[in-house]
Amino acid sequence: MTADKPSPPRNLRVVETSKEFMVVTWEVPESDGGSAITKYKVEKRDATRTAYVQAEEVDGKTLKAKVTKLTEGNKYFFQVAAENEIGLSDWTETTEPAEAKMPFGMKIFKIFNVHNFIHPSIHPSIYPFIHPSIRPSIHPFIHPWTMYLFNFINKMSV
Repeated sequence: MTADKPSPPRNLRVVETSKEFMVVTWEVPESDGGSAITKYKVEKRDATRTAYVQAEEVDGKTLKAKVTKLTEGNKYFFQVAAENEIGLSDWTETTEPAEAKMPFGMKIFKIFNVHNFIHPSIHPSIYPFIHPSIRPSIHPFIHPWTMYLFNFINKMSV
């Protein structure tokens, strides 16, 4: 029997998303072509573009890759191919784009100027939520809009 290039990897999917990276996984090809798979190549494509670019390369035993250098808010397609000593398989592509964003239910709130949100005085029960660097400048009462903001953050994190 003569060796051939492998068949394409199966079941490519995105299993983890972030605003800066995504993790893709796949299953081994149906056939290795009679020669051991030496590596997998992973490529990414911004959904607004037509060309793929190389993203990662992993050894033949690894069935996942962390794709980095993504732009938050952009959607991406991925493709993977298996390689053995004979050649590269056909590519397997994701069918739907995945968005580079924080995982479901997670929000990051940045308060650039805390005085825009917090009254010069704040109740001590909220101290655990206040960064230590600004604690010395606050007192025992809280501005109504700040209380609304903290209630909103608590509801979002449940």
